[in-house]
Amino acid sequence: MRLYLDTNVIVDLFDNRDSASYDLFLRSLRCQHTLVISSWAIGELERIGYGLQADTLLKLLMYSKKVVFVRHSRSDNIADRSIPTDYADAVHYAIFSRSAEKFVTKNIRHFPFPNVGTPADF
Repeated sequence: MRLYLDTNVIVDLFDNRDSASYDLFLRSLRCQHTLVISSWAIGELERIGYGLQADTLLKLLMYSKKVVFVRHSRSDNIADRSIPTDYADAVHYAIFSRSAEKFVTKNIRHFPFPNVGTPADF
């Protein structure tokens, strides 16, 4: 299954805050899922000081062929206006809508949509 990762799931992995996020990455490396990471998420990670970790993670996942890297586009920025959440989250959801089957986040309340779950759900 293709799982789009919200930035907070990746931060949980980097900070060892949630074993469910870590377990999700392990399950993906064991071929249970393909992770979708967007340029939007990478940009957010860089802005909050996780650029080096994000680069290392992408290299590991690309090497294992368990990640799809998706660039956000102008159409994602436009689509967000119809999604009832804040701008950054709406862009994430627009990218997810064209790239994955499920959206994984720790911030369920900002994504009251179908096909959204926490790392523990997958």
